[in-house]
Amino acid sequence: MKKLNSIPDTVIDAFHMVRPEEKVDLNENTKLLHGIIKNIVVVEGTDPVQEIKNYVDDKEIGILSMVGRKHTFWERLLLESNTTSELFATNVPILLLPE
Repeated sequence: MKKLNSIPDTVIDAFHMVRPEEKVDLNENTKLLHGIIKNIVVVEGTDPVQEIKNYVDDKEIGILSMVGRKHTFWERLLLESNTTSELFATNVPILLLPE
């Protein structure tokens, strides 16, 4: 992320979708990105993949960076991850970061 941020005219935003009933304090989670990200964008919604796609399309994002979370065996077997879904929903390259 630091290398991407060093490219002239690059703006890096942190995007987080919260569900209507969810209360989250992103300041603690994003303190490692201090000096790298410009904005913390919080969007309320129910479908993370659709909300990310809308944001990428609306803001004409050039690259999407996502944090891959570890899932249990059963989650991997039965559910499609947001990262996998996003790979097929958007036309921008995705940089996958470990949790």
